[in-house]
Amino acid sequence: MVYEEEKKVGFVTRKMNYLSEILVNRETANERALVGFAPSLNKRFMKTRE
Repeated sequence: MVYEEEKKVGFVTRKMNYLSEILVNRETANERALVGFAPSLNKRFMKTRE
């Protein structure tokens, strides 16, 4: 049972790290602005955080 919980936490942590990297990374800034998906990513980040 502990392994399953650790597995879930690891998945959420990786997902949050991925989303935050996209949101704050300078290299993806132009793409975020061009496509306009920053608000959507912010929502996904906040939903994952809950």
